[in-house]
Amino acid sequence: MQYRILAHITGYNDSNSLNKCIDSLLKQTYQISELLIIDNSSTALAISVPLGKISLNVQHHPENIGMAGSLCQGIQYAVNHGFDFIWTFDQDSCPTDDTLEKLITFYTNFSKKDQIGILGCVAVDDSTGQKDGGFLYKNYRFQKISCDLLNTYYECDAVITSGSLINCQIAPNVPLPNTLLFIDAVDFDYCMKIRQHNYKIFILNEAVLRHRFGNSRTVYLPCRSHATYLYTYSTLRYFYVHRNHTYLETRLARNLFFQVLSVAYRVLKAIRKVGVILIFEESDKLLKTYACLRGTVDGLLGRLGKTWH
Repeated sequence: MQYRILAHITGYNDSNSLNKCIDSLLKQTYQISELLIIDNSSTALAISVPLGKISLNVQHHPENIGMAGSLCQGIQYAVNHGFDFIWTFDQDSCPTDDTLEKLITFYTNFSKKDQIGILGCVAVDDSTGQKDGGFLYKNYRFQKISCDLLNTYYECDAVITSGSLINCQIAPNVPLPNTLLFIDAVDFDYCMKIRQHNYKIFILNEAVLRHRFGNSRTVYLPCRSHATYLYTYSTLRYFYVHRNHTYLETRLARNLFFQVLSVAYRVLKAIRKVGVILIFEESDKLLKTYACLRGTVDGLLGRLGKTWH
């Protein structure tokens, strides 16, 4: 059976990265039926797709609807137009040529297809070699699952947006991502909604995605004998990362005890990040410190929306 796949990319102010992502999708050994690009740039990006290569749908949102708005539009479009799957991406991701084929093969061979919500990939940072796979929510926080597992696949609670193959058969039964999150933790929010509806999320270790985690630099810490990779972000990203993860993790905690632990964990997380910023960041140290602390407070208080200016 040939499944109808909608590839969905969220673009923002970087035509070069967007076109690299598009090129990697066009090289897939399993055919993609249509490409939907949500362009959140203030000025429309220059998109390079060979004429007749694939059905292309570009929607420009200069007001910037964020990753949350983009993902909602993509899922709704896929369901309304009868696609079997929507394959979602950030613009700074490139799957290897056989990634989609491996995901579809797993789905085809899985006996209980109606239980699958998302199939995810292992993301590898080209500059550092760091790997990210699935995450589990344990009592009061998300924990990364080691990518060194020997299993060919494993079940988890959350995966990143890029490379996620979402089953459109289950999508109508699950609430859409929270648009008030805007960017960051949007994927975790949607994944937890899928899990709460008793659908499964799997990571396939052989399905690989090249993904840029952030701006990286090598640092040497006194407590470690080897180099450590430090990822730095913009002030805006620091704010939304801390706000949204604080909001999500504290509200997923099952009881008062774990809620208190979650609050303490998020506060300590912000303090540690402030220390890293003050020591290693090269610019805007005070503003980035403020972004982390304000984001944490806003997350605790539930102040959501596109609120960083």
